[in-house]
Amino acid sequence: MQVRGSSVLATGANRGIGKALQKLFSRPEPAKIYAGARDPAHVTTHAVTPIALDITNVDQVARAAQQCSDVNLLINDAGIGTATPFIAAPDLRDFKAAMDI
Repeated sequence: MQVRGSSVLATGANRGIGKALQKLFSRPEPAKIYAGARDPAHVTTHAVTPIALDITNVDQVARAAQQCSDVNLLINDAGIGTATPFIAAPDLRDFKAAMDI
């Protein structure tokens, strides 16, 4: 995929890999960089457009699709962290939540 000139959307941009992707993709000069985050106030990278996006919220997903209609490169990094490994979990709730995201 050619990054230069692309329009990029990275989800899960509040922290971790998603936040690092904002900086990484700002270097090869894409046409536009959107950062989808539950709290867009935490998106502070220069030349990045923050988008309110909780991918479990159907209304926010629809709004993001409208706002980012020019996207041709999607990095889906949204996820959740749990304190318990899935294999040691007492039930499947955390696993289901992770798969839903």
